[in-house]
Amino acid sequence: MVLHSFIWKPNAGIDNDKLGIALFYRTENHNQLTEDDLSYIIKFKTVNRKVEYYFCAAWEQEQYAIKNISEFTTYLNETQMLLNNPPTLNVKK
Repeated sequence: MVLHSFIWKPNAGIDNDKLGIALFYRTENHNQLTEDDLSYIIKFKTVNRKVEYYFCAAWEQEQYAIKNISEFTTYLNETQMLLNNPPTLNVKK
């Protein structure tokens, strides 16, 4: 999995809380990357009419919250490592 662009910025809400969002996907499954004034857009290729991706978000007001871009970047790097190295289980008979 690769981490696509992520955002960490103030929310347009009343308290100007910080929000972060990110998208993980396999590079071989994207067809086109583009953006407009409000959105990042990824057009995916499907494999057997399926697409695999992972979305994550963080808000500084959550319990045990990520409070800044440094913490968010660390979280994203750790998540990417886990997605690229899933646990395995070997069963011996």
